[in-house]
Amino acid sequence: MIHRLVPLLVAAAAAGCSVIPERPPAPELYDLGPARATRQAPAVATPYFVTVEAPGWLQTSDIFYRSGAAGGAALARYRQHVWIASPAALLEARLASQLAGTLPASSPAPARRLVVTLENFEQRLAPQDRSQAFIRARASVLDPRTRLILARRQFMLQEPAPADAAGAVAGLSTASDRLVMQMLDWLASLPPEPVP
Repeated sequence: MIHRLVPLLVAAAAAGCSVIPERPPAPELYDLGPARATRQAPAVATPYFVTVEAPGWLQTSDIFYRSGAAGGAALARYRQHVWIASPAALLEARLASQLAGTLPASSPAPARRLVVTLENFEQRLAPQDRSQAFIRARASVLDPRTRLILARRQFMLQEPAPADAAGAVAGLSTASDRLVMQMLDWLASLPPEPVP
């Protein structure tokens, strides 16, 4: 009796294995890549503590694109392509690293706070397989003692890119480098913090 059940159990197990869905492949991971400076970064005499904030949808590792559907209001994500961290975290690390590289060896001034609010970090698809990487952010410089806003500026960048996930990564990475350079130019133009 047992000998008759064994083939049936083996057949049932094999049949059961065939109906178990296959696990989807792991998504491809991306970061901003090495910094690509097109020119020497300006010297920023005052040190900064950098914080990059973002709305909830940009606090994930998803790579977002916006299509022309629903008048451009349709936001979607690439399912098999993700950032290794949220765009806010990637941008914060890039900006802090670039700022650290522009400081003199010793700066007696107290560190100001640079608070960047990331509003958009997406690929915008266009007809004929074209797209634009689009970044919009607000930056505020805060006094280290009073927390009062000393300066504020809006930044908006677009970078042409192929209309696929790899194009989104390449375009957003290039636009991020341009954003960092524009922020460094702006910070270098601000009057230095007086030494107490």
